[in-house]
Amino acid sequence: IVGVGDTAASVYGKLHGRMRWTRGAAGGKTVEGTAAGILATTLACLLLWKLTEANGSMLRFGMITMSSIAANLLEAFTEQIDNLVLPMWYFAMLSIAIHV
Repeated sequence: IVGVGDTAASVYGKLHGRMRWTRGAAGGKTVEGTAAGILATTLACLLLWKLTEANGSMLRFGMITMSSIAANLLEAFTEQIDNLVLPMWYFAMLSIAIHV
């Protein structure tokens, strides 16, 4: 799921990105790219939710969506270590969201 969001953010940000986060944003990351990443990870979670016929409330799915938003914002403001840290952080957040 992290790979889906990262790819969507990169492609959409390069093609349509206009607003940079800040001067300190790693690699010139854009608000539009981050929004595309959030949308892609949320849709990927929803697809997996439906394909696995997960039994859970929409509150739980909302927590998963919030984890996706937080992960994409974290990715927008990290340097190159994001490929190491982000998957582990996102997995931890999803594990908490699923088991609450």
